Amino acid sequence: MDAPYDLGGRSGYGPVPVGRGRAWSEHWEGLAYALGALVAQASGINNDALRHAMDTLDPELYRTSSPAGRWLAVAQRCAIEAGLVDAAELADRAARRAGGLSALDIDAYPEPVASRAPGPAPAHSKRDPPAGRRPRFAVGDRVRVDGRRSTGHTRLPGYLRGCRGEVVADRGFWVFPDRHAHGQGEAPTFVYAVRFAAGDIWPGAGTHHVHADLFEPYLEPTDA
Repeated sequence: MDAPYDLGGRSGYGPVPVGRGRAWSEHWEGLAYALGALVAQASGINNDALRHAMDTLDPELYRTSSPAGRWLAVAQRCAIEAGLVDAAELADRAARRAGGLSALDIDAYPEPVASRAPGPAPAHSKRDPPAGRRPRFAVGDRVRVDGRRSTGHTRLPGYLRGCRGEVVADRGFWVFPDRHAHGQGEAPTFVYAVRFAAGDIWPGAGTHHVHADLFEPYLEPTDA
């Protein structure tokens, strides 16, 4: 799918702010990131599934929220779906907080609708390829990016669909997010750095190049 964050090549969003100088401006922003990680571990979902939850946020909410605000929305959504907290409890606590009142004691709320044992701590997603598994492509190979739209989570930028480029580096063997996010196992595969002529992506963009790290299933060989 074209997720709301997939903005490459689109216009009308203004300049990209840079140089803020720190990871976040307000204390609550850091807590939002931490809460997202905590909910992921407590609910047993992996990081790719957590990112897929962000993919499917309402586009307007995504556009108008800060990065930390998006993580807070994802944490809330995943906590409810996993049964870690009840939606009514969250609504009550938010209303009390907004009104300057303290939240009710936790004993006043019913038990969660479901319970799960805490999941394992997120693991680094780089893997060692099994014996005999070799990369399909080598440096210098010409490749074409799959032109089909994804029906779920993907790390393929939409603006690269159907584009032709050249492999310039082998990045190793990594967990494939497109399957991992949907409970289909890690399905690790090779990743390549691919160089594209900017003018082939956006006509008239100039003579510079665009580099992208792409998973092997996104690519097919081409002579062009």
